[in-house]
Amino acid sequence: MGDPMDFTIYYNPYHNCRNMTISAMVMRLGATLEYLFGQAGLFYKEEKNGVFITPYYRSLESEFARSHGIFFHEDKITDANQFITHLRRLVEKKHTVAVMLDIYELPYSIYYRDNHDYHDIEIVALEEERFVICDHHFQYYGVVDADVIQKASLSLVHHLGIDACTSYYFTRPRDYTYHKDDFIRVLSENCQAMKGKAIDYLVQEAAGAYIGLQALEPMKIRITEFLTRNDQRQAAFLYELYKMVKEISHSRHHFHLFLKAFDQEEIAFDFLEAAQHWAVITNLLMRAYITGGYNDVTDRVERRFDKLIEKEMQNLDNMARLLAALTSDSNKKKRYASKEQRVQHKKALLP
Repeated sequence: MGDPMDFTIYYNPYHNCRNMTISAMVMRLGATLEYLFGQAGLFYKEEKNGVFITPYYRSLESEFARSHGIFFHEDKITDANQFITHLRRLVEKKHTVAVMLDIYELPYSIYYRDNHDYHDIEIVALEEERFVICDHHFQYYGVVDADVIQKASLSLVHHLGIDACTSYYFTRPRDYTYHKDDFIRVLSENCQAMKGKAIDYLVQEAAGAYIGLQALEPMKIRITEFLTRNDQRQAAFLYELYKMVKEISHSRHHFHLFLKAFDQEEIAFDFLEAAQHWAVITNLLMRAYITGGYNDVTDRVERRFDKLIEKEMQNLDNMARLLAALTSDSNKKKRYASKEQRVQHKKALLP
């Protein structure tokens, strides 16, 4: 497979561990990351045991195939020994492979034997019977025994309820060139999402949910009321809130990079501001989690939400105006091209 030292750690504080791993893998296939993360929606739903909040309306995997020529291959294997054999075969075929693991079983992690949670790492090579891995989130590059991978993958099944040991990899048969129409489509979907339309996999989750701008006020009320109650027994729920709100901040940051990649600097800066508002709320939630002073941050969270709501409304207006301008320009060019085609056709009919 080549020198494993060719594989370097990719770290980005604006990605969770899965998206960091995915980014590293598709970069190896020649993808440009700024084009890949173009979703900045909002979805909020109360559930039996908490809430579900996400800025994403399409799975990355389906979006990669549709818009970037990158194909996602996932394997679920119930037999742990067969799973390890399968991983070896993929690496021998010169794929790097991501594996979903329980962080509880990773000896180099600060959460080793302390906390069960989902975590993704990338296997980049073999060294005799062991795996050479990149854990991009923890910035760890090294060799681990196969039984560590086996235990950590099985632990997800036993403790966090996934169906089977799970791995995935990507292929990209050819390079992909981006065009203005790609930008218009992504911009249009983000507008629809923020106006309240359920898209793709969120359609089946839409009942009882708040989508787009309409989600902001219910989120603000739910979070501030939770903090006001100051229920220290709900620390796990607070931590989940922190992770979900943090992902919204990340989505705005990446969408600002996406906009810059298409030379939309002004509106890109607006989304960077939105990302920073979300990041402030994220940091306040983490402060409450660490100190236990839930009440201490309630007022600041509420005030920041007020600023955030104003900014998100402004960003949607700006997106809609930009989309209208680009669509009008595109239609004019199509009409012009059609007229030129008619002229050329008439010329061709002349004797």
